[in-house]
Amino acid sequence: MILRDDLQGEELIGGDAELKITAEAYKAMQEDLKIHNKESSRLDYLTRKERNKVIAEIIAALDVATISVLPQRAKDMLGQ
Repeated sequence: MILRDDLQGEELIGGDAELKITAEAYKAMQEDLKIHNKESSRLDYLTRKERNKVIAEIIAALDVATISVLPQRAKDMLGQ
């Protein structure tokens, strides 16, 4: 983590240096967490979208007789 020069050593005027550094580090970590959550949400959305597309393709390729002989777990995954 990179701390700004004004939060280190003699550049810090007044107040508790350690507390200010901790607060700035906490703020930076919160911003990183927001970015991480946004990226994770985007990846989750893309994964779900692709999964649903594949399931729809599988269902379209199967006829009723074939679906009826699938194990229940497979039927559950296909929403049947």
